Amino acid sequence: MRREHRCGLFLFQNIISKLMRTDSVESESALRRVLFLLDLVIIVVVTLLAVGPQYAPQLSGTLFRVGIGIVFVLFVPGYALVSALFPSRAPCDDKQLPELGEQANARLQDVSSTERIVLSVGLSLGIVPLVGLFLNFVAVSITSGAVLQALGSITVFLIAVAVYRRLRLPAEERYTADPTVLLSLGEGWVSNAEDPTERVLNVLLIVGLVLAMSGIVYAVAAPQQGETYTEFYILSENPETSNLTADNYPTEFESGSGNSIYVGIENAEQQTVTYTVVVELQRFQDRDEQSVLVQETELNRFQATLAHNQTYLQEHDVRPTIRGESLRLTFLLYQDTPPGDPDIGNAYRHLHIWIDSGA
Repeated sequence: MRREHRCGLFLFQNIISKLMRTDSVESESALRRVLFLLDLVIIVVVTLLAVGPQYAPQLSGTLFRVGIGIVFVLFVPGYALVSALFPSRAPCDDKQLPELGEQANARLQDVSSTERIVLSVGLSLGIVPLVGLFLNFVAVSITSGAVLQALGSITVFLIAVAVYRRLRLPAEERYTADPTVLLSLGEGWVSNAEDPTERVLNVLLIVGLVLAMSGIVYAVAAPQQGETYTEFYILSENPETSNLTADNYPTEFESGSGNSIYVGIENAEQQTVTYTVVVELQRFQDRDEQSVLVQETELNRFQATLAHNQTYLQEHDVRPTIRGESLRLTFLLYQDTPPGDPDIGNAYRHLHIWIDSGA
């Protein structure tokens, strides 16, 4: 059974090789001039498919994006680097041009197609953490988008170098991908084992490595649910520079007049949220060494619907309706509709400043 499998594989490889072979060296050279960049074109296409979904939110989390991401991270950067370093064919890849002889083989000092595949996987696994360290060193947020964009840029650059180096070589020395190599490589991993037990262990080892690496790549390629939060702040305008700052808030309010305060909300909840802001003015008294709320009134209430990463910043005129000193001007933030009795205890976020309201 094993012998029949080897014969069948050899026959299939022989058919493919004959289909790729022409009757003369000139015809084969013409074919190589057309196909010698095909593998690099495929690498560029896979790179675009891996990086492109970053700008298409509808593809986030899909099997297409995860599958392309796994192939891209595990293979593509390493293959681009190997192609840039070794633009010519190895002696063992010269079986399609026997007319060149030993003199041509002496010039083709390069890695074989099988070695290219193995090196591509190993180098890719080494390039990815180096890219992460570089992004961290340059103080860039390490996200899946940033990693994929950096790997894509590196890959495109290396492919450009590989194209340039291949074009500088004679047509008969340029590397051209051989599709039969994958068949030989897979057959060797499994069927070359000396006994059935070793063959099963080899299969389990390959499956385990693929699953382990797939889990690592999924963490990079799949969208991650980051921390969810909302930034809520108030700003005042500097009268000298007209810049908005988080200090020097107005504290003196005259009767019948108001002061401007800017209210800011930034949505980082990973979804669209409708916020409601309730502005209250409160009076406190000290009783039995405790500060007790004795009077409050609602001054304003407004809403803002924000998508993820959207910011609201609007000027609001505050006009106190309670007179006195040390009044607390409170800003309460709610998601959706606030309860019937809004206060600090049931607010999603809250801010306050102390003001004096004149008679």
